[in-house]
Amino acid sequence: MILLTNGCSHSVPYKTIPGTEWCHQIHLKLKIKDYSWMGLHEDFFFNSRQIYFDSLDKLPSKDFTYSLASSGKGNDAIYFETIETIERLKKRKSKPDLVLIQWSGPSRRLTVNPLGDEIFCVTPDDIIEGIAIPHFEPLASELTFRFSELLAQYLEKENIEYRFLFYFDLDNRIFKYRTNIDDKKLIGFPKGLISTMKEKKLTWDKAGHPHKQGHIFLSNLFLSKLPEKFKKVQKEKLI
Repeated sequence: MILLTNGCSHSVPYKTIPGTEWCHQIHLKLKIKDYSWMGLHEDFFFNSRQIYFDSLDKLPSKDFTYSLASSGKGNDAIYFETIETIERLKKRKSKPDLVLIQWSGPSRRLTVNPLGDEIFCVTPDDIIEGIAIPHFEPLASELTFRFSELLAQYLEKENIEYRFLFYFDLDNRIFKYRTNIDDKKLIGFPKGLISTMKEKKLTWDKAGHPHKQGHIFLSNLFLSKLPEKFKKVQKEKLI
């Protein structure tokens, strides 16, 4: 089985402790052989292409999990990265069987420093005069909504199973639009999970990053939504 995952800092290891992230928890529960995580920061994909290419080259041909999750990532980055990675995996005869996405904060977006060529994400807390401003609501949520729909359509055409988890709240002004994605493939839509995570004390900081048990909780949410053919290790009770 080949599993591809993507997300922001809410999908990377808890305090960078390897193996604590929900992606790895699912990897273990599905008994997939090899695990690879591209790295902590998204600039590996956009600014250090060789690191990205090298990580792909090191992957086995089958039975692996590849996590693209990285800190600070926005939903435009998640969309572009996921599709490009699938296309590159297809060329090496390693098309994913399953794609799991944790959508990031709506207001983040990719930008570039006009004084150089560094690509990075900005958020409402990172307004940089003369360089970039983030997307504001309701445009931010609208774009997140559209990225998710477009990625879902792409995955459907490629006959790749997927599940989308919305960690952050979306602006309620966009709820008049009805997603074409099957509800069974959505987690936390449209309200987001961050409030629930905090209420259940499954986070370790004000930004709502999941701690170890929080990641286990997220992994079980994903697993509960998967079709039976993926549930190789579901005999044990979910934690």
